[in-house]
Amino acid sequence: MSNTRFVKPIAILSGVLIAISIGLGGLWLFGNYVLDAGKEDSAWLENMWGGKYFGRRSGRLDSYELDFIKSLSHGASNEQSLIDAVVRGTCYDPSWKCSVIMTTAGNLMLDHGNYQVGLRGVVEAHERIRGQCPVLLESSVTLYHVRVLSSGNQKDAAQRAATLLRKIKREGGIMEDLRSDECRALAGERPEDFTSYALLVASLMELAGGRYSVPAAYLRSLKK
Repeated sequence: MSNTRFVKPIAILSGVLIAISIGLGGLWLFGNYVLDAGKEDSAWLENMWGGKYFGRRSGRLDSYELDFIKSLSHGASNEQSLIDAVVRGTCYDPSWKCSVIMTTAGNLMLDHGNYQVGLRGVVEAHERIRGQCPVLLESSVTLYHVRVLSSGNQKDAAQRAATLLRKIKREGGIMEDLRSDECRALAGERPEDFTSYALLVASLMELAGGRYSVPAAYLRSLKK
């Protein structure tokens, strides 16, 4: 009788374990599908620079360059350390460092909701180093559109995000073309900037929804 008494619980437990195994197997297959399909559907973005740079780190960025990357995050305008760094570094000379710091200032304005002031700031900062790879400008301009479309005031946000994605794919960017020798070289030296840009494109994909959801999930997986 003792053996019979435990047959049913063991059978139930076995069924539960089998169901869990099947479920985990399904999740594993789906996860691999997302990665494979997402990688294929977003390959055009990475191929813009002819190499695999997304998710890599050079370890060579200065603190003000790391501040720029941080300023692209939601809620960055609440980070007092970023605000202090920008105030201390306020400048007007045509150097790379000055351009990065003032672009960071523009990003903080965008995050705070001052969209036009922030956009004007990042464009003016880029003008100081015109001729160099505009990845910082394109990151900030993409951030601008992500913030505006996410504000809840745009009824056609998905359609507008999809239009921007088609423009990036067709023309290499929203305002400037990132498909240049300068950008290709910079992607190898500073892969962090291009990963940050890819994550902003992923945000546009999430806003567009539909068929863009899978490549967006893949690009999100690149963040380490």
